[in-house]
Amino acid sequence: MVPFQPGSPLPPDRLRAILGNAVMRQVARGWRIESQVDNQAIMASGGDVNHAAHLVVSFLTCGLWVPIWVIFGVVGSEKRVSITVDPNGVVLFNGRPAPMVAPPQAGPRRGRRH
Repeated sequence: MVPFQPGSPLPPDRLRAILGNAVMRQVARGWRIESQVDNQAIMASGGDVNHAAHLVVSFLTCGLWVPIWVIFGVVGSEKRVSITVDPNGVVLFNGRPAPMVAPPQAGPRRGRRH
């Protein structure tokens, strides 16, 4: 086995493992995988707004539903993110480095004492 040299590219299997971990974190947050290749994955979240149903409800409520429809149109749309792993193992979300997330720290357990 050849030792890892800083600055040298990681092997492809290691890059796929890093991407797999990043994808699993996004799936745990409710995202779904649209496509995935060696060092890149496209993830999606949300869904399309059913404008026909909102139009019917707006007519039935004499237009009172329109502000809510606008909110759903702005907030409820589908979102996509591209996750890429560069040759050095850095995870990029839409081309920007992913923020590092600290693991949860173990603290004292609180509970009932018997």
